[in-house]
Amino acid sequence: MNTLHTPSAQPSSSARPARIPYSVSMGGMRGARAGAQMGLQEVRTFFPGLGIMGMAFGLVLALMLMPERVQTPGALRASAIAMILGMALAPLAAAWVNLRFLLRTENIIGLAPVYWLMLDMITGNYAMEYVNKEGAQTAFIIIALCTCAYWWGTMSKPWKLPGGFLKTCQYRISSDALMPVILLCFFLGMLRFAIPCGFDLQLMFSSVTSARWNAPWTRGSLGGWDAFTDHLTYFGYLLPTLAVVMARRKTWYHGTTIIALLCAAIFFLFLAQSGSRRIIGVCLGAALLYWIMDQKKIKPVKMLVAGAGLVVLVWLMQLMVLVRSVGLDEVGVSRAGKAAAYSLQGYQVSAGGPSAIHVDDNILRLSQAVQLVPDKLDYVYHKLILYTLVRPIPRILWANKPEDPGFSLQKLLNSQASLTFTIIGELWISWGYFAVILGGWIYGRLATLSSPLFHAAPETMAPMFYGYITMTLFVGYRAMVEVLLFSYAMMGWWLVTWVISKFRR
Repeated sequence: MNTLHTPSAQPSSSARPARIPYSVSMGGMRGARAGAQMGLQEVRTFFPGLGIMGMAFGLVLALMLMPERVQTPGALRASAIAMILGMALAPLAAAWVNLRFLLRTENIIGLAPVYWLMLDMITGNYAMEYVNKEGAQTAFIIIALCTCAYWWGTMSKPWKLPGGFLKTCQYRISSDALMPVILLCFFLGMLRFAIPCGFDLQLMFSSVTSARWNAPWTRGSLGGWDAFTDHLTYFGYLLPTLAVVMARRKTWYHGTTIIALLCAAIFFLFLAQSGSRRIIGVCLGAALLYWIMDQKKIKPVKMLVAGAGLVVLVWLMQLMVLVRSVGLDEVGVSRAGKAAAYSLQGYQVSAGGPSAIHVDDNILRLSQAVQLVPDKLDYVYHKLILYTLVRPIPRILWANKPEDPGFSLQKLLNSQASLTFTIIGELWISWGYFAVILGGWIYGRLATLSSPLFHAAPETMAPMFYGYITMTLFVGYRAMVEVLLFSYAMMGWWLVTWVISKFRR
C-alpha cells in the first residue's frame, strides 16, 4: 500500500511539485474536497522554481554587500539578510496561497539554513576568527548551491514510503489503546537514566538539576557497554507528540491527558539536563507541528498560538544554554528563566554567555572548513558516509570503529567542545562542489517523502509522523548523522505498538 486513501490525496505527476485541488475561500481538507467536486484550478503547495530564483537573487545581493573585513561580529549581517530574503521567497509565496501550505516539509526545510547558518550572523554573537573574505564568499556560494539543488530535488516525483509504514499512519488509534503505548515508551525511555543510577530515585532526581557532565548517566564520547542504554532514550522522543494526541482525543484536562503530559514532562526534564537543545527542539517542535496539522482548518489565530509556542521553545533552549554548564540547582529556576528572557533581548547575563538567540557557530566553522579543504587537507570522500552509517554500533562491539570522518575541526582547533558546520560543510569536505549539489538534491528528494502524510485526514496517526519526519530532516541539516539517530524513535514506535498488540490479543 503506497498511498493514503483520503479525499484530498492526488497522484503526483513527474517532474513537478505535488498539487492538490484547493478552494482558497474554504481552506484545509474541507476546501480540498470541495475544490475537487467543483473542478477548481489546481493550486501548488510549494514553489521550487521560485525557491531557486530567490536563492540566486539572494546570493548575488549577499556577495555585493559583503565587506572586505568579515572577522568583526555583525560584519556579515547585511549579507545574511539578503540570503534570508532569497530563502524565504518560496515559503512565503506558499503561505500567501494558504497558511497550511507553509507547513509543507519542503517549505520548512527550505528555511532550515536560516536557523542553522544565517541567524548567528544577524545577532553577531561571535567574531569570524581565522576567516577571510574568500572563505566567507565560498561558504555563501555553497549554501546557495545546496539550497538550489534542494529545490531541484523537490521537483521530481516523490519517493515512496514503505507500505507498512503508511498503513500504520492510517490508524485512528483510540485513547484506550494509546495509553499503554505512552506508559511503555515512558518506562523504556526512563531506563536510560535509572540504570546508571542503580534505580535510586533520590539520586536520579537530585542529579537532574546538576551540570551536564556531573550526572551519573553522562559518559564520554567513546563509550563501552553503557552505550547500549543510550538507545533506550529514543523510545521517549515521541512522548510530547503522543501527549498532544491524547489531548486531541480527549481534552487537555482529562485524567489520561494529564498522565500523558506528566510522563512527557518528567522524561524531558531529564533529557534537558544534557543541554542537547536539538533533541528538545525536535521533539517539542514535532508535537507543535502535529497540533497544527491535526486541525481540520488552520485559522490565523491558531498559527499565532503556534507562533507563541515556538517563542516559548526558543526561550527554553536559551535557558538550557545558560544553565547547562553549572546546573539548574546552582542558578535557580526563577533566576534562570529571567536570565534567558533578558538574554533573548540582547543583554549579556553571564560571562561568555550569549546576548541574543544562540544557535551554533556553524557559519564560522563552515567558513573555516572551506579554507582548509581542499587547499590544505584533502577531501574525505566516502569516509563521512561510512562514519555516519556505523555511528549507532557500540564501540564495545567494534573497537576500531572510526572516531571521525577523516576530518575533525575540533582536533585541528584543539577545542574541548564538538564543532559542527551543518550538512553543507560535511558535503563540502566529502567532495567539494559535486557533493554539495548531489547532497542537496538528495535532501530535496527526502523532503518529498512525507507528501502522502501532508494530505492525510486529521485524527489519524499521519500528522504525528509528518511532524516528526519534518523535524528530523530539519535537525538533520545540522549534521548528517542526526537523520539516522532520530529515525530510531519511529522504529521504537513500531516495536512498542507491536508488543502492545501481542498483549492485547
